[in-house]
Amino acid sequence: MDRALLPSLQRSGLPGYWGRHYDCLRTPGRADAAAEHVSATIGTLPRGYRLGFRLGFLALRVACRLGAGNAAARLPGFATVVRVTTALALQGALDGVPKREAR
Repeated sequence: MDRALLPSLQRSGLPGYWGRHYDCLRTPGRADAAAEHVSATIGTLPRGYRLGFRLGFLALRVACRLGAGNAAARLPGFATVVRVTTALALQGALDGVPKREAR
């Protein structure tokens, strides 16, 4: 598991974006479950993909700080990160955090 994913995701501005666009992601409990679900799911991906998402989260954070977050969210690479994480966030708000597999 990549422990840096959740803090990176939270700092990216995506949880705020989700809350502005989806009522079900505005409540703290559901927003937390959504963020944990997204980071846990991405954490199961191969290292290269996890790194790609972390870099995407960092770039979105910088874009948001520069006031270009909404414009960046529409760019091809960023749009994919936003679309994928939003789908996972909505699922996480409904289902909660995925259970870890027994090893």
